Amino acid sequence: MDVIERSLRGLSGASRETLLDAVARTLDRYLSGTTRLVGSACQELDVELDEVLRRLGPPRSSAIGGANA
Repeated sequence: MDVIERSLRGLSGASRETLLDAVARTLDRYLSGTTRLVGSACQELDVELDEVLRRLGPPRSSAIGGANA
């Protein structure tokens, strides 16, 4: 995880935001689908991923919001 975080921090502003938005949308779609299949088993993963995204910086898009929103 540290390698990913360092790599993201090394990107320029616009490139970083574009990548973070794409990752957030993909994770939200994945978690939404997975949560429907297995119930609440994915809530811990959802919380952990939200924490990673929070540490990378403030959300710039409505795409970052969690699968359960």
